[in-house]
This record gives sequence, C-alpha cells and structure tokens, in this order.
Amino acid sequence: MSAARDRLASGYYNSQPKTVDNPGGMDNGGHVLNFPLALDDLATVFDETVADNDATQAAIEADNNATQAAIEADNDVTRGEIEALRDQVQTKLDAAEAARDVAIGSAMEADGSAALAEASKNAAAASEAVNKRVVANAFPDRLDATGSWFSEAAVGDPAALADPTPAAIVNVAGYGFEYRASNAQATLYAKGVLSAAAGKVYEIEAEIDQAVVGGGETPAARLGLQGLDAAFASTGAQAVSALVATPAGPVTIVRARFGYAAPAGGVAWPQPGVSVWLRPFVTCNRKADNSGPVTACTARIRRLTVRDVTAVVAAEIKAAEAAASAASVAVASQADAESGIGPGLMSATRVGQAIAAQALSVGDLRDSATPPGARFLRCDGAVYLNSAYPGLRAALGPYRVPLVVRKAATARPRIWRENGLWLAQIPVAGGYELHSSPDLVTWTQRVNPFGTGGILKIVYGAGLYLALDEYGSTWRTSPDLTNWTTRALPTNASTIYDFAWSGVEFVAVHNNNAASRFFSRSLDGIAWTVSATTSTYMPQCVAYGAGGKWVAAGTEVYVSADRGVTWTLGAALSFGIGTRAAGSAGAVAFITGSSGVVWTTNGVDFSGQALPQPPRAITFDGAGFVISSSAGLRRTTDFVTFEGAIATPTDVGDAFHTGTTVNDPYVIATSAGVQSGLDLSTTQFQVPTIAAATAYTSVYIKAY
Repeated sequence: MSAARDRLASGYYNSQPKTVDNPGGMDNGGHVLNFPLALDDLATVFDETVADNDATQAAIEADNNATQAAIEADNDVTRGEIEALRDQVQTKLDAAEAARDVAIGSAMEADGSAALAEASKNAAAASEAVNKRVVANAFPDRLDATGSWFSEAAVGDPAALADPTPAAIVNVAGYGFEYRASNAQATLYAKGVLSAAAGKVYEIEAEIDQAVVGGGETPAARLGLQGLDAAFASTGAQAVSALVATPAGPVTIVRARFGYAAPAGGVAWPQPGVSVWLRPFVTCNRKADNSGPVTACTARIRRLTVRDVTAVVAAEIKAAEAAASAASVAVASQADAESGIGPGLMSATRVGQAIAAQALSVGDLRDSATPPGARFLRCDGAVYLNSAYPGLRAALGPYRVPLVVRKAATARPRIWRENGLWLAQIPVAGGYELHSSPDLVTWTQRVNPFGTGGILKIVYGAGLYLALDEYGSTWRTSPDLTNWTTRALPTNASTIYDFAWSGVEFVAVHNNNAASRFFSRSLDGIAWTVSATTSTYMPQCVAYGAGGKWVAAGTEVYVSADRGVTWTLGAALSFGIGTRAAGSAGAVAFITGSSGVVWTTNGVDFSGQALPQPPRAITFDGAGFVISSSAGLRRTTDFVTFEGAIATPTDVGDAFHTGTTVNDPYVIATSAGVQSGLDLSTTQFQVPTIAAATAYTSVYIKAY
C-alpha cells in the first residue's frame, strides 16, 4: 500500500486542530495546507490503481525484449515511473505533501462544489510544482527570459533560490535563451533537486555552444551533482563527470550518468547514504586538463536535461547479462573448435555468435550495447599487466606512466638539479620558499637566500651553492642551503642574465656598464674577473660543452676556447634571441624566443631547428637534450631526430629527464607543483579511452 493510500485509510486527515502531534488536522487553520495535499493523495491513489494494470503489461513486454525496453524507456517515461519517483521523495517533501485527502470532505461541507473545484485547481498546480522540483523527467531543460528554473547557487530550497544574473541570459537568434559565461569559468545549477534514494540512476545532458576560444586555451565542460541534506544545505561533497572539450563552432553535447552506485561508464553520486537531495549542474569554460579556469573564452549553455534512467539501466543490465551468457557459450564453443578438443560442430546460432565475438583481430574496436564477450575489454583507459594480454600490448604500443605530484604548489615552481639534490622554488602567499629533496619523496624546507623573494637560478660548484635573485642584481653563496653570504657582483656589472659551472670555473654573462665587457669568470664563485669582448651585442644565456668550449648567446653567438678568458663573436642567430642554454661534452644548445633551438658541436658551426611552439626550458639528461613547451616535451640525442612530443599539462615549465632511456621518468614543473612520471612502463599497458557513438553503447577492444 502506498503512503497516500495509508494516509487516506488511517485517519491521518481529520477535523481536529492541526498540531505537531496531529499534522493532518483541518481545524485551527490546518485546512490551508492540508486541504490541497489531501486532494493530491486522492489523485495519487486513483492513478496508482490505473497504473497497476499498465505496470503488469509493461513488465511482461520488458521481459520478452530487454533491449527494446531500454530504447523505449529513455524516450517514453511512463506514468508509473513518475509515480514511483514521487513515492521515494524523502522526509521533508513527504511532510510538505502530507495531508490532502481528508480535506476533501471538509471543503465540501464548508464551501460545497465551488470550493472543491478551487481546491482541485490548487492541487493540480501544486502537483506540477512538485514534479518540476523533484521528478527528474519533469525538469524544464531550456531557459526562459529570466532563467527561472535555474540558478547560480548550489545550495538552498528550490523555492527560495535566486534566478541567474540577468546579464548572463542572452537571446540567441535561431535558438532562444541561453546562459552566457564570458572570460571565466561558470556553473549553472537546476533549482530542482533529485531524490538520493538507493538504486536510482540519473542521466544529465547539456548542450554547450562555445562561441569564442582565445588565448590558446582548450575549454571544456563537465556535469555534476551537488550533495544536499534534508534542509537543502550542502553535505560538503560533489560528484563530477570527466571533462569534455568544447571547441568553437559545433554545439557540443556533454552527457553523463550518476548513480547511488556508479553505473557502467558513470559516476557514483556524492556521499551515497548521506545525501538526501541532489542538485544537477553543468560547469563550462574550464581548462581541458583540469588545471583551472580558461580566459578569453565565451561559452553559452543552451540546455541542461535531467532524466531518471533507472528502468533503462535495469533493462540494459538484463540485456547485457543475456548477451554475455550467449557470448560465453560462443567463446567456449569457438575455443573448442579451434583447439580440436571438442566435436568441432556448432549450431547455426552458435556459429553466428562466434563470428560476432571472434572474427575481429586483436586490437580491433567494436561499438556495442553489451559486452561482446570475454575476449574484449572496454575502452575506458584502464591499465593492465603486459603478461595478461601480451598480444594487445604489442598492438597498442608502450604506456607512459601518469604524472604524480611530488611537491604540491599553488602556482608553477622553478626546479634545479644540483649536487645530487632536487631544488624547488615553491610559490606561497607573499613570496617564495626554497625546498630540497634527494629522491622527490622526502622534502626539506631550506633558507631562501632572498627572504621571500624570487630566485632566478641556483648552481652548485667549487663547494658552494651560488644563487642569483630574480632581478639579477644580487649574488649569495652557501655551503649548505642554510647559511647564505652576500657577494659582490663583477666589476661594472649591475644585472646578471645567466651563469653556469664547467667543473672548473663559473662564467657569468651580464650587462655592459663598461663598453664591450659582457663576461666574467670565477674559480670559487666569490672573486670575479671581467673579460673583454669584441662586439656590443649583449648575451642572455651561457653553457659549457661542445668539446671544451664556453658558448653564450643573445642576438649573436660568442665562443670561448680558453676557459672563459677571451671571447670571439660568432654568427647571428637565425631563430631569434637565445634565452636559456644547456651543455654536454659533445654539444651546447640553447632555445630562442622565436620557436627554435640552436646548437653547436664544435663552437664553430651552428645549426637551427624550428619547433611547433615557443620553447620554455632546455636541459641535458646525460645522453640527450630535453625541451619543454606548451606542446609537451621533445628529446633529441643528435639534433637530427626529435622524439615525438610527450604530452604534458600545457603550463609545463622546467623539465628534466632522470636517466638516459625511455624507461626513466621525467620531472617537470606545472601549476600543480613538482611532478614526475611519463616513463614507458615495462610491466603495464593502457587501453584507450574512446567515447561511444551513443549514450547506450560502449566501445570495446579485442584483447586476444
């Protein structure tokens, strides 16, 4: 018996005064609330009686054809499903709906048929409001002129939430009203809420019209549910779907399923068993790598559609189980026939099943509403051992180990590798901190040589750490990263641009307060000797290598073959001004501000190579040079062949390779902090993540 039928049969509605202990009372003003609620209960009982016969017939039809039921359930939510949803509304709404039926008698006695007609009208309006508030399939999904069924607030009673900011509602020709987010991330919430009852599955879908993409950004959108308690206050948790890129041009549809327990390919909603209500939302203008909001981008949310797909998912599961059973038989029969251990004969049905499940080659893809069989894996980005599916591992190729944050930061740090230590300048409120680690696991805060100021570079040599401040105007040295001593700059130099250590001496490049004097050298990092040059082109970076040469670059190249004592002007650069340099015994290379890298192996002949994006950093790993840019990492051992870009967050800065082989991890600086990974795994591989063509199918890959 339903709650509505219970209330009508038990005398819940009565002629006594309405009190806390008698919530269904009609006297003492109780009829104002309870009269329309009682009418709704009467209508509910009537509808339940009609729905019982429909539900019985529907169950028979669903059992005969589960797949057809899944398709029909999505497009035609039956009256019985909506009533089932209403039955599951939690305590607060039950109290709000509580007492409608007993009021029918009181209304008829008090006001006759006219009062009854008015009460029926009010009950219909109340029922519609309840549907739009808590019944998923009745949520309005399009905006009106004020966005009245939507809000920018995550918490609060649906009846009390404010409409979106008026300036954000725009009327787009050929479509209608949309919610616009300009140059910032934005989240639009449905005012209505969903019941967080066990067993429920909801599907949320949004259309995003990405009108403007600027600043080299890759905007994305995602869907989610905000957890709420019985009073519509936040439970402190949200569940969100994966980000989906929203390029400019075509409208992007973002779709995800959420369940009390995560449905196939979906997400578990926040705090199952704790949340009473769930508020759907869509977020747009977020970076596709989830590193923060985008800028210079405008997105318009066209609609936010919410559906209860509990029955659909149940039918899909039933169909999948039937298909899996058939596929299991087919796999076993095919295996027996291939191995010769069985009779080698299959029925026509089994032959068809075997062809569907077995005919594809390892690595081939199949889009299917149900798992094709034991030989297929879902294309969901999962990681497997090489030994589990060696053929698929060979077909897919190597797997790069995901990045792991080793030292968190709120903005991109600087990283150096000196004297066997990783050094990191970590941005904090009010400035910077200096931290060190021997293994990227255990970190120790050190003394920042410049208080809270920034560090341009730290180099270890001659038993000292030599640090230069972010303005290039102050030297400080330390034997232990704790006790720092200020040192004098080279004579006539007020700004140091770069410096390096050869293993014997330091060399610094600086401005020319005295004409044509750009270089200084020091054997201990304390006392400096200024060297003369033969030109007026100030260098910007310097490194040692290329068969015992110091090489510096600005708009021109300078070379010293005598440990930095004298310098010779070389050729002009073909790729812009040199900005950062790295050296090895066999070469010196430096990046330029115009998307290029220049190198020399002998200090005489120089070559250049254009890069897809402006480079940000260059380091040497013992065998090859590593160059970072917004396009990722590139590595070369000979400047002839450049390894394909290794994908990284687009804000990557400093980058190091910890070894000389593809199985050695990288260490990079991003806005998340110091991260390591990206080495090729020798034990695991990853299946691709591929979106299906429809919401009700998945992509599978043949594993063996």
